[in-house]
Amino acid sequence: MPNKLDAYLCGALSYIAPGTPTEVFYSGLASEVGEVLAERVKELRPDRGDIDNTEAVLDELSDVLWYITVLAWTRGASLESLMGRNLIKLQERQLIGKK
Repeated sequence: MPNKLDAYLCGALSYIAPGTPTEVFYSGLASEVGEVLAERVKELRPDRGDIDNTEAVLDELSDVLWYITVLAWTRGASLESLMGRNLIKLQERQLIGKK
């Protein structure tokens, strides 16, 4: 039985149109990060009052996750391997006092 990350990868890859150039995924990632920031800005605007835009931010972050998953896959990596790499990098930075 596949784990959740494997199941997510299979699902995510099923939405790639055949022949899509990799550059589309890089551009898409940049666009989705912009959408995350746009949703956050809505929370910060003084004329909007005290709004909580968490659902919209999380929705956009899930799109970012899709692009990261696909880009990692195009480079022969998985989400699990990215998480491991990041933890190692964070630990190394902590050891040298870099934040």
